[in-house]
Amino acid sequence: MTIGYRDLPKDTVDVLLLGNSTMMNDVYPLELWNDYGITAYNAACVNQSIASSYYIIQDFLEYHSPKVIVLDCQAAKNGGKYISENTLHYVTDAYGANSKISRRIIQDLVEPSKRIGFYFPLFAYHNQWQSLSNNNFHPNDRDISFGGKVNGRTKELDDITSVAQERTKDIPEIPKEYLEKIIALANEHNIKLVFTIAPTARSLKDNEKANNYYMVYNEVGKFAEANGVDYINFNYMKEELGIDEQTDYADSLHMNFNGAEKLTSYFGKMLAGMVENHKEDGTWEYTDLYNSKYADFQYYKNDTCIRSATDIHLYLKALARCKEDYLIVIAVKDIVGYKLDETINNELKALGVNTDLVDKGQRSYIFVSDNGDILYDKLNEEDNVADTYNAVIDKSLRLYVVSAPLNGGNTANIKINDYDYSFDLRGLNIVVYDKKSGNKVDAVNFDTHSMFLKCYRTKNKEEEED
Repeated sequence: MTIGYRDLPKDTVDVLLLGNSTMMNDVYPLELWNDYGITAYNAACVNQSIASSYYIIQDFLEYHSPKVIVLDCQAAKNGGKYISENTLHYVTDAYGANSKISRRIIQDLVEPSKRIGFYFPLFAYHNQWQSLSNNNFHPNDRDISFGGKVNGRTKELDDITSVAQERTKDIPEIPKEYLEKIIALANEHNIKLVFTIAPTARSLKDNEKANNYYMVYNEVGKFAEANGVDYINFNYMKEELGIDEQTDYADSLHMNFNGAEKLTSYFGKMLAGMVENHKEDGTWEYTDLYNSKYADFQYYKNDTCIRSATDIHLYLKALARCKEDYLIVIAVKDIVGYKLDETINNELKALGVNTDLVDKGQRSYIFVSDNGDILYDKLNEEDNVADTYNAVIDKSLRLYVVSAPLNGGNTANIKINDYDYSFDLRGLNIVVYDKKSGNKVDAVNFDTHSMFLKCYRTKNKEEEED
């Protein structure tokens, strides 16, 4: 969890977003700022219980006076005050174990016998040093994104069904109690509440547990209506949102950046009638601050998507957005690939490729873009003839590229300062390099001759497929 809202100028955030990891993955506050002038913060986290959300609202009100709170209510299906000790630590540790808000949370939500591990996290984490990684020493990336989590992975899902809206199941007693407390708190501060259920892609076929979840969500809708709270279950709006279960999910519960952009856009249109557009007249004193935060977020989002995307369409979309920031090199090995169709060809054009690569067979191909300037873009006119590109960029960066078809050497090399970053696999080998930092941003292969356009991020295909 991130509590970066504490560091923003007081009373500048109009919308608070809360809930579990679905809300965390599905809505980007800084896109709301850029497109609609809406100031929002996403304080959702993994397994955030309804009770935890109640206390997060209390802390948030110490720093801001939101006009709207949007609470994703998937946690209403969970009967306890917290979902797991580990994930409750995400909340209390973020605030500091001995902070005023953490003491409230611990005293109310945690059993007396377990409180010591929350007041003194050393007792909970005393063996963690054995499993530390570089990630433990990095700043919270979600501070950059105002709490939203960017995910570039794609998992194709199918066999998705919905539970009829009239089928319901009682909300467990504890989450219902805290929903009532949240409503009372919002009314006390004259805040508009919106309850939502994020669009997931669970298969409900022969899945009694998942069916029960959806029936609880339907009951949340009836509970909201009875209490004068707006309610939206996005599982019944997927067609309206344009959600594609083949391209928009990272897994069955969480959207990738493609899906999140669609849901964020809907949120923007919904919230536009509820809160002020701070960009409209250009006089708001914090406009430059939020624009700067948005620029940082865009860089972070694109960088994250490039490093994690496994779908070629989403990858090329993300890469085209930041083509002016990086050195981008493409080298074909074996064959351009008969699965490289007009759609992919057009996505490559957005990157700066001017060569038609559809149905080009076993020809060499090399593309080099230096911060948006096209240095090389050549498809060999003959089959099975290798091509090379050799250059010194900015007087010091040595670039050597080889593309060789199946019967012309069958290799792909992309050497930067004598180090070969290419995976040397069939299809498109792509390397993205940041000249400013002198570091590789990404190396990836897309097998454009494979039916599934398989993505590889190691040189060992068997390791990748395992």
